[in-house]
Amino acid sequence: MQDLLEHPFIKDCTDDPPPPDPQEEEDGSETARSELDEVVRVVKDYYTTLWKRQAKSNTSPTVPNFHPSKLRGLAIQLGLPVETIKLKFSRMLVGLKKDLHSLYSHLKHSDEYENDEDFK
Repeated sequence: MQDLLEHPFIKDCTDDPPPPDPQEEEDGSETARSELDEVVRVVKDYYTTLWKRQAKSNTSPTVPNFHPSKLRGLAIQLGLPVETIKLKFSRMLVGLKKDLHSLYSHLKHSDEYENDEDFK
């Protein structure tokens, strides 16, 4: 776990969310922003579930890799500015980092996840 926390990707991810962009809510259609929120939620759920399984099997968590070209492609597909996409994913990464710390610290000290469906 400590090795993962020292990985440059995680280490450089601050706990402070990026400042809100005043234009963020004005960019793109309501549908596009809603679809982006759904994509971000699914990605976050995926990594949370994956990390729980990896923790149970005592393997290092997989580090997310959101390549800029993929984020640009998503922006084009949704018709949203790239900066809006980057901001949403950046905020999600802050939450994932907090979840990762919490998950592994709980697993070291308790069996509370034993009945969690994601562990099965």
